Amino acid sequence: MGTVNLWLLDRLEVRQPSRLDLILEVEPQAAPEVRLSLSSVIGLTQDLIMGRFIPLRAAPAQLGLLADIPGVRTVSYNAPIGIPAMGISDPLLGTRPFSLEVSRAPTVPALPLGLSMGIQASRMIVIPTSESRQVLMPPGNSTLQMVVGVVDTGMTPGFPGLPPSIPTRLMSFTGEPPMDGMGHGMWCSACAFGAARSTPWGRIQGVATVEAPGLLLHAKALSNIGFGSTVGILKAMEWCVDQGAVVVSMSLGGELQGSVDEDPLCRAIEINPQTLFVVAAGNSGPEAWTIGSPAASPFAITVGAYGLTDQQVSWFSSRGPSGAFYRDNPQIWQQDLAKYGERLMKPDILAPGGGRALQETQPDEQLLSSVSGWYDLADDLIPNGLGKMKGSSMATPHAAGLLALALERGIIRGRDDVRARFGQKDQASGWGLITWPRLASEAVAGGASTSRQQTQTVRI
Repeated sequence: MGTVNLWLLDRLEVRQPSRLDLILEVEPQAAPEVRLSLSSVIGLTQDLIMGRFIPLRAAPAQLGLLADIPGVRTVSYNAPIGIPAMGISDPLLGTRPFSLEVSRAPTVPALPLGLSMGIQASRMIVIPTSESRQVLMPPGNSTLQMVVGVVDTGMTPGFPGLPPSIPTRLMSFTGEPPMDGMGHGMWCSACAFGAARSTPWGRIQGVATVEAPGLLLHAKALSNIGFGSTVGILKAMEWCVDQGAVVVSMSLGGELQGSVDEDPLCRAIEINPQTLFVVAAGNSGPEAWTIGSPAASPFAITVGAYGLTDQQVSWFSSRGPSGAFYRDNPQIWQQDLAKYGERLMKPDILAPGGGRALQETQPDEQLLSSVSGWYDLADDLIPNGLGKMKGSSMATPHAAGLLALALERGIIRGRDDVRARFGQKDQASGWGLITWPRLASEAVAGGASTSRQQTQTVRI
């Protein structure tokens, strides 16, 4: 017998929308019978995702009926998912912010530093990704010959940072072409798996670089304005898994729907242990209980943002121990904590994400990588294919690239091996900054301090 999420019912009592976009999770063996039942009662079923998720539309009055269909495990909401620093209006959640904070400070490389477009000197620290990756201490040979994926706003193959020599495969789940008209997806793909490139601020470089017979997948599940849905993300994750992705980077998120045993994105990560999903913690810090979905999954590797200048967790990085649902339901939190233990406590690790330890601290810290689309113009007002950003969105591809290298070289075998390398967590930084020596269980003296001394920053 299925259950309707308490999270969903609580929201419905407030807003009472006339129609709901829903997701049913069914037991895989029961899927044909459930679809038959739905066709006679609801009349509008769609794709079966991962063999168990069925998207459909229904009236609120039909929720109880859906939960009574044999084989239905949970009924969830097809919630909005996204990354841009703006809000959207949602029939259940109202207006809420998403997780990416983008630099709006315009700079022009041709002008002397400190004189660009009215920006005062020492307002911003720009760190190219070739330098932020040094903090991770990756191995000297950082090429990959495995299948890896990114779920984001798309990718533009052949663009600087992702040249034709990098084998790629694209798919869109938004109704738009798979190319990135925004820039966020390009930034993340180039940071995790892109090639080296010279810029006026110094070289940018992916943590790892994919070469044949390896393959870089990009599933466009967020539109060119950064919006998507739970169903679109589920389809993108399924495609990456079906294509054989060993590691998937996901710099996106939304509200946690119920417990991690009910939330569909958390469930999708749990049922696909062959793929390591590396997920952004979010940018709703420094308050506690601000982890989103699917970052709250005990089976994801959840990444918070680390500031290189301060060598601390960035002020905006979301804090644990989990999401707001668990804060508001302490009994369920205690039950799930007893079930999953430390795996439920988030974030797991930190990686370079820009920003500072205190919100008011100046100058700010931004990381530079390749972009295409309107972020290219929004950042510099000229189409130079470069973008400066900060956020847990930026930390996630750093960690994904390093974990892919560790998997291919046999340092780790999967998500449980990552946890075996570290000690006790805290709700701000998890196990702390991830580095190659830590993954390899080697003692490091100086760690991030040594890397910071090697990092040359540019102030503008």
